[in-house]
Amino acid sequence: MLHQLLKRVFFWPFLPALMWAGLIFLGSTTVGVKVPIPTQYWVEPDKLIHALAYAGLGFLTLVGLYVYQRWKASRGNQLLALLLCLLFGVSLEFIQGAFVPGRMFEFPDMIANTVGLGLGWLIYSFIFT
Repeated sequence: MLHQLLKRVFFWPFLPALMWAGLIFLGSTTVGVKVPIPTQYWVEPDKLIHALAYAGLGFLTLVGLYVYQRWKASRGNQLLALLLCLLFGVSLEFIQGAFVPGRMFEFPDMIANTVGLGLGWLIYSFIFT
């Protein structure tokens, strides 16, 4: 009976992605979280963390879409899911700039988020297609 109930709940396949998004939200809106930045790297660790976090978000979202049988995991639906993830990232940047002391809106963070979502899509494509 519980299995039948869980099959009917829309968000169940997306629960890992929602939990990952919650961790991203928590890390992005917590005051005083600083990433140590070594001076020798060619890529800022902050941007690398953004890209990896959003690669995970994109991958988990696409896996949820794949598991959710009513939506066929077509390229159009995949793109829509990734656009929603990107909207989440852009909204989070605006929230940081407006409401989180010590944090600011950064356009390069949005680029890193977009690159990460693309990486998540590539990983998903290699595994599931």
